Amino acid sequence: MIRNYFKIAWRNLRKNKVYSFINIFGLAIGMAVTITIGLWVNDELSYNDYFKNKASIAQMFQTQTFNGNKGTGTAIPRPLEMELRENYNDYFKHIIMSSWNFSNYLEYKDTNLSKEGSSMQEGAVDMLGLNIIKGVKDGLKEPNSIMLSASMAKALFGQEEPVGKTIKLNSQYDMNVTAVYEDVPSNNSFSDLYYITPWKHYITTQQWIANSETQWGNNSFQLFLQLANNVTLEQANEAIKLAKYKAAGDEIKQFDPTLQLVPMG
Repeated sequence: MIRNYFKIAWRNLRKNKVYSFINIFGLAIGMAVTITIGLWVNDELSYNDYFKNKASIAQMFQTQTFNGNKGTGTAIPRPLEMELRENYNDYFKHIIMSSWNFSNYLEYKDTNLSKEGSSMQEGAVDMLGLNIIKGVKDGLKEPNSIMLSASMAKALFGQEEPVGKTIKLNSQYDMNVTAVYEDVPSNNSFSDLYYITPWKHYITTQQWIANSETQWGNNSFQLFLQLANNVTLEQANEAIKLAKYKAAGDEIKQFDPTLQLVPMG
């Protein structure tokens, strides 16, 4: 009986080719669009799920007013970090300064690769919950240390043991590999984090970075924070909203800076 149904269906398809094509093509397009939307929604809902502390991690944003126009962004001055540590530390478990993601050349023997990574303060690994495969979790203590993603370590060292080896950074700095961490998934704010170097190293590499320690007007860095236990995002935002305005001089206050923590999850 089922065989007869197929025969009848096949005859109808051959008999009404144009009509059948339109229906089948429309069904295929509809299914493709539905699947695509479903994959996109799933990707958005699972964004940053890799972070174990996703619910309590936030990035600092600031809003300033220039010539009557408000602008909001993630560029932060270095002095804000110390201001938060000294006067708002109870609100946070981690306060982590970070460079922007940038490309550097990493060299080992005859292999020289250009990959993106960041410089971060100690505590970044714990805050982000990176999965350490080899080496130590606190691998950013020494200025000449570097932590590599698993794919980066594989590309540089092949089957060799990477931890304890020395590589060249931009053909200039000798960096000691202290750890290898699991690659961060693509649907993540740090998906291109192929290496992490210490903040201590970063602030000594260029004079303008070293000079920025007390410059409230030099908005050239990023700041990530993890809320302390039993502290809500609303409580922290209320506390730090005017932190920069209160601490900076009149030359900064004229821009009416306000701060806001935006959750990563």
